[in-house]
Amino acid sequence: MGDGEYYLDSPFSSVFSYAQPQRLETPTTSSVNLKTRLVSWTAVEGAASYQVLIERADYSSSHTATGTTFSLNFMQTTGEFIVKVKAISGTDEKRDSVYTNGFDLILGYELGTPTRVSYTPAISLITWSSVPHADAYVLLIGGEEYRSGTTSFDLREAGAPATYTVYVRAVSDSIIYFDSNYSNGVQCKLVVTLATPTNIRVDEDQSAIVWDASPYVNHYSVYVSFGAVEDSDIKVFSTHEEKLSLSNLKKTGDYVISVQACGNGDGTTKNSQTSEETRFYLIALLEKPWSTSLNYLSKLYSFRAVENAVGYVVNLDGTDYQVGNNLSFDLSGVESGEHTIKYKALADGVNYKDSEYSTEQKFSFQ
Repeated sequence: MGDGEYYLDSPFSSVFSYAQPQRLETPTTSSVNLKTRLVSWTAVEGAASYQVLIERADYSSSHTATGTTFSLNFMQTTGEFIVKVKAISGTDEKRDSVYTNGFDLILGYELGTPTRVSYTPAISLITWSSVPHADAYVLLIGGEEYRSGTTSFDLREAGAPATYTVYVRAVSDSIIYFDSNYSNGVQCKLVVTLATPTNIRVDEDQSAIVWDASPYVNHYSVYVSFGAVEDSDIKVFSTHEEKLSLSNLKKTGDYVISVQACGNGDGTTKNSQTSEETRFYLIALLEKPWSTSLNYLSKLYSFRAVENAVGYVVNLDGTDYQVGNNLSFDLSGVESGEHTIKYKALADGVNYKDSEYSTEQKFSFQ
């Protein structure tokens, strides 16, 4: 432009075009591993480096990274921050990218791992050292997690008696602290004294002595004496059920019975105390029949006699047949096909009760 007096305006120059360089692509999938304090993002083609911006209302810092990760371990301040990343070109051919959308970062510290984990078998108690800033502790026992608000845990809360490997970690409800790693495993054997059996009685069918179940029992020892205890030998029966069949008692009369719960012998269960003695007047069952034979040629089912029996009943395919004192049963009228058969001895009902059925047999005729 001239001054209008001595110089005139110059003519326009020749026309030229200008294209602004394109921006680099913006990094994506920005993420952060809170425990390792490592921010990461995807690589951008053509980027010479990256700029990481960390900020909040009272804090802002910018840092250069040559790769696609950046460690925040240098930061001593904890709390909530916004983290952004952009790609830096380093040439005139491309412009820097824009920043990624900021993502929230909670920067804190990992709690210390509990130490001095120990077990006191006598009281089934696991203990460990306190961890600063921990709000609670989590125990891993048998694949299940249990939370404790103190530095101890009663192993009986974990369930059945057994040998467990126990691990402990510290946890925090604060955004500033992260849960610790689990401690080394500690072997703990939970030993339980079995409960003493109770409510010993004769069942409704008047066929067995029964009692209430106790947890974790392997078997029961049943102590039985006949007549006056001081004049009688005590017999011991073992059963895996909460009952003892009266077929084990060979006489009718007064009995004194007590029961003890027994463990499995691996050291995790201790036998219970023997229950209080319970007195019963019991009518004994006849001996359970056990010897039978089936002749397919003569189609005859035979069985042995039972002492003190007054007769017998044969059960064929679920139907009872009175056979008196006969020790055989004719099957010649039975149709072809599969069948079941068993028998029992009948008692007088005064000195003895009917026996249990023999073991059921299956047979078939062509």
